[in-house]
Amino acid sequence: MVSEESETHTLPVASSQAQAATPAMPPMRDVLSAEPPAIEQPIPERSQWERLALTPDIELHIRRPLGRLEQRRVERLITIARQVLKEGKP
Repeated sequence: MVSEESETHTLPVASSQAQAATPAMPPMRDVLSAEPPAIEQPIPERSQWERLALTPDIELHIRRPLGRLEQRRVERLITIARQVLKEGKP
């Protein structure tokens, strides 16, 4: 006959100071259902839209103010757009 012995294992319990220093984990259902944090773009406090007519039928709308890099890109875009729109004209 085989005797069934139950073994009990005990783990050391951390001190109350160590437990207080460890942040509480949220329940797993809250972690899984939580939406990822949105990446926020800095929005200027005040902005104004500028309408730039490239042709009588085509406009480019630009929200101002722009940063330096954005301004350079817009200027390049305008130059290229005007070149493209002139193609094919006598």
